[in-house]
Amino acid sequence: MDTKLKKRRPGVTFGFFFAAVSVLLAAALVGGALWLSGAARLDYKDTVRYKAGLSSIFRELGQLGSGRAGGEALEWEGTNLSYLVESVDGGLWGANNDALSTQELYEQLQEGYGRQQYDHIFLYQDGVLQEQERLHYGDRSHRYDLTQEYPPYGGLEALAGEQPQAGELSFAFGVRAEQNLRNTGILYEAYYTWYQVALVLAVLAVLAVLALLVLLVTLVKHRSLGLAHRAIAYGVNHLWVEVKLPTLLLAATVCCWMAVEVVDMQTPAVPGTALALGCFWWCWLLFTDLAVNGKAFFTRNILNSARKLLRSLESGYPFLARMKRRLALFLGMEVAVVVLLALCAAGVLFGLGNYAELSLILLFLMVVLTAVGMGLLVLYIRQYNRNLDEFALVNDYAQAIRQGTAREPLRLEGDFAPLADNLNCIHSGISQAVEERVRSEQMKVELITNVSHDLKTPLTSIMNYVDLLAREQLQPDYCNDYVKVLEQKSERLKNMIQDLFEISKANSGNIDLHLERLDVVALVEQTLAEMGERTGPAGVEVKTQFAVQSLSVYADGKKLHRVFENLLGNALKYALAGTRIYLTVSQEGEMAVISFKNVSSYEMNFTAQEIVERFQRGDPARATEGSGLGLAIAKSFVELCGGTLSIELDGDLFKAIVRVPLADAFRTFSPSAPQPEEFQPEAPQPEEAPEQAPAGPEDPQPAISEEPPEA
Repeated sequence: MDTKLKKRRPGVTFGFFFAAVSVLLAAALVGGALWLSGAARLDYKDTVRYKAGLSSIFRELGQLGSGRAGGEALEWEGTNLSYLVESVDGGLWGANNDALSTQELYEQLQEGYGRQQYDHIFLYQDGVLQEQERLHYGDRSHRYDLTQEYPPYGGLEALAGEQPQAGELSFAFGVRAEQNLRNTGILYEAYYTWYQVALVLAVLAVLAVLALLVLLVTLVKHRSLGLAHRAIAYGVNHLWVEVKLPTLLLAATVCCWMAVEVVDMQTPAVPGTALALGCFWWCWLLFTDLAVNGKAFFTRNILNSARKLLRSLESGYPFLARMKRRLALFLGMEVAVVVLLALCAAGVLFGLGNYAELSLILLFLMVVLTAVGMGLLVLYIRQYNRNLDEFALVNDYAQAIRQGTAREPLRLEGDFAPLADNLNCIHSGISQAVEERVRSEQMKVELITNVSHDLKTPLTSIMNYVDLLAREQLQPDYCNDYVKVLEQKSERLKNMIQDLFEISKANSGNIDLHLERLDVVALVEQTLAEMGERTGPAGVEVKTQFAVQSLSVYADGKKLHRVFENLLGNALKYALAGTRIYLTVSQEGEMAVISFKNVSSYEMNFTAQEIVERFQRGDPARATEGSGLGLAIAKSFVELCGGTLSIELDGDLFKAIVRVPLADAFRTFSPSAPQPEEFQPEAPQPEEAPEQAPAGPEDPQPAISEEPPEA
């Protein structure tokens, strides 16, 4: 129910707005018409009708004084009017009271004026007209010399000296007060008309006040009113501009003309006001359309509608077919225009030139056809350029998707809109897949970090107790062998957990780097010296090839040492017995290149990309020691130092290549890596090996599986 009310609220608000504005405009028109026409005044004696009645009375009095027939209007007034007309020698021409002279009647009228029996009295003597009247807003008196000043009444031609008897008469008359008027005569009609007009104006004033209050309320509800106007603009915008503009001009003209007609009382108030309001609201709707839709007010035209119709007809065809059909249609229309132009030109040049009117018509048609042809050409060129621009946008957007820099979807409205929508769907799918993968990786890293952290505490306790057991001489003797196995396995588990912790920190970026200047050749030699004991049991020989004696790089010494240690250890584990491991250091441009090459002891059925992933083992059966994190840790540490680690496989030849920027080129190759604060020339020291618990007695160990090394 609330939803229905909310949907109806804009319509109800606009309905009240429409009614309020219509009432205000109608009240202004009708009130202005009544006031300007003289029908509405503060006192009825100021109205045009009352003055017209007095003009009739003056005319009747003049006719009586001139000896002509008349007096019908005076008789019709009855007791509403008290008058007396006499000649200058005392002859009585006409009267409706007991007074014997003009002066006597005037004195009686003045006495009645004082008692509010009469509101308007006149005295004419010797070419001078004296007037005295009581109005609602005060009394007023005036003296007119008819030879010099003409009063605001008609019917005084005889008194102005236009007739011989004009100067030989005098008269006095008075109009009874409005509360004493009888319902007869033109003066009463003037009063009654004024009273009706006053009632109409009062009603209009009340309606105008109510309408103004309603209008203020609707303006306070501006959101609902705005929604209503937007809905109206949406509906009106379906009309073509070729219809809206002429009707707007016509409605504005009719509205102004009809308003003037109503005010001048040349047209009946009700139909004239209704027509003016209708034209006004049509103009309001069109201006609302213009204000809300802006340029769309003009773009909704016959030409664009025809284009949309053509597009809807060709929408079922492929893009290339649409372009071909469009080109064929354009060429056909241009050919038709050229043919018609040729026919018109031939008609002007041959045979029809003798007819002036026909020649002018043909010339006009030629101008129109030329304009049509040029317009079609301009439209086709604009559409062609628009397609080129959209194609460029689509191409740029595809490049942005490829580079991963696309952020906002591509919005097009032309022929390439379907292609843009497809690219948007592809980009959305890729972004969603990447987000899901990143979320999965983050969850994996968090899980590894939490699990490795939680395993450290019990593992430390286990190792401590194993160390305590190793210090004891257990009986029987083979129990000491069991303790040694526990010690080896716990150490392996410790290293595995440490690897998990390191790889999770490296992938999350939450790791501290201490960049310093170091000699990579010296670091390689140091790594070989520390791991020299492992070359003998592996049955392989390590050969070094240093192209330079010293090569300075910026890197974290401990992290880079760990990289070399992992790569060399990987080669020792996987190298075929009796073969050689080649370790080379060289310079390529501004990069230091360290490579490890060995011949694998087993078939390498994996790719270079797979082997550097986390938990990837060269041995699918996982019969060897290791966690599958060695190469992943090495790759992460090298990248943190601004370098790269690449793996190359050639049959049984396994090759790991580390590239690290030289010290002078570090900022160029690694702008995003942390920058060193100062030079530190001393070489780094490798991480110290964890302290080992003292070994137990040298008793024979139980059979322990010696597994091949980790890849």
